[in-house]
Amino acid sequence: MQIVAKARQYFGVHLQETIEITALPQALGVAEDCLNFSFEQVRGMTPAQTKVLNKLDRYALLVTSNQPFSEWENVFSTSAMTVAAVDRLVDHS
Repeated sequence: MQIVAKARQYFGVHLQETIEITALPQALGVAEDCLNFSFEQVRGMTPAQTKVLNKLDRYALLVTSNQPFSEWENVFSTSAMTVAAVDRLVDHS
């Protein structure tokens, strides 16, 4: 559990930087297998998945519109763009 806590702290400190997951074991002073096993046991996900979630959790997004949801296709240039935008919003909510 200490390994995972150290990794999450490392992610938080280096949030604005590009963190190579392959360099994480060396930065924490642990073996890659030990790191991966610890994450699977404690978080139920890989270090890479945790890194993405940490980044998403740090940012908030508020979307407002003067259009009803049923008319969002008129806001974006194509229906595919509308679907992509809504998918991104819902997926990260």
